[in-house]
Amino acid sequence: MDWSNGNGLFNFQDEINEHATYSFGTPRLGDIKYQDLNKDGVIDDKDQAPIAKGSLPRYTFGIDLGFTWKSFEVSALFQGVGDYYRNFAYLYGNHTARGGFYSESMRNAWTAERWLNGETIDFPALATGATTNTQTSDYFYRNSSFLRLKNAQIAYKLPKRFCDSIGAGVAKIYLGGQNLFCFDKLPADMPVEGNNITAMPLYRMYRIGVDLSF
Repeated sequence: MDWSNGNGLFNFQDEINEHATYSFGTPRLGDIKYQDLNKDGVIDDKDQAPIAKGSLPRYTFGIDLGFTWKSFEVSALFQGVGDYYRNFAYLYGNHTARGGFYSESMRNAWTAERWLNGETIDFPALATGATTNTQTSDYFYRNSSFLRLKNAQIAYKLPKRFCDSIGAGVAKIYLGGQNLFCFDKLPADMPVEGNNITAMPLYRMYRIGVDLSF
């Protein structure tokens, strides 16, 4: 991408007129400004280059914690990845393919009014048809590192006199859940796991129950 103007988008018609042409369409105001790497005046597959660190995380980790205090038992499993970056160019492709698919990341999309007013712009101009913004670039490259509380449970071991009264050796009541929290820097429409916003999301589940041993 060409970030020389500060936001990586075409903000004036003169920028489009003076820029290299695109082999895959004609850019509009508010479209992504790709960089002509080989300086031949045309943006095409010859201008493709590796983007930063790729799409594989450098670190994966898990932390399994647990302790017992008096009659309480607590356990928690954290998992996550670090130094992980993904490209979310598909988000724009989904938006245009459906002719009106809008989500959280598009709130600050480019408009002439926003640009002239100096407002925050972090998404290209919206459209209801095909545009030049679906090419893979570092514009949609985001830090996708995350830490997730995958599983957690707290249990209470009922007194012996209660167990004796029902003929049980051990009796516990518990409350737990799965996929409870996720700490990341992405908006809701850029999931840290899964390949597409339209895919089935991870469920957050809760469970409560009684564990009896006779």
